[in-house]
Amino acid sequence: MGPVAAITSAFRQTFVVSGVATRAEFWWFAGLCAAVASAMHYLDSQLWGWTFKDGAEAHILFYAFVILFSLPLATAAIRRMQDVGFNGTLVFLPLLAEVVRSNAHSMMFDWFRLTDIRIGHPESENWVRTVTDLTDWLIPLSWGAVGVLALLPSKFAARFSKNSGPNAEVPQ
Repeated sequence: MGPVAAITSAFRQTFVVSGVATRAEFWWFAGLCAAVASAMHYLDSQLWGWTFKDGAEAHILFYAFVILFSLPLATAAIRRMQDVGFNGTLVFLPLLAEVVRSNAHSMMFDWFRLTDIRIGHPESENWVRTVTDLTDWLIPLSWGAVGVLALLPSKFAARFSKNSGPNAEVPQ
């Protein structure tokens, strides 16, 4: 499947989570998403060189891209996981990692409040640094895991099922 057919197929199947997406279909579309996201970041920085009052940069075009491309990319990833033979909900692993990371920070700050340790105190700074160091690897690791699974060939998981062997049927 070529790039145009893959990208067209991904957009056409935006609301379809059943079925499969080939490696070519998923990766051509993921590559397009990465290229467009990079272009939107660049255009945002060139067009809106200003920042919000709190210092955060304005990413108007990037957020528009995220709104438009998130659902097609998520459904293509779900179909890709199903093609490999895994449950499609594995694509939400990075979201789970973010929840774990956020909760770790929330629990840490609740503990500070309960023990009367003030933010800025040397002991609190050590805890913040430790928890941040331990949880910051969760999100890139989970994205990496999803990416590796998406690279696997079709029906990969079926090769390791209970009825595998030289005479076992391989699903088509």
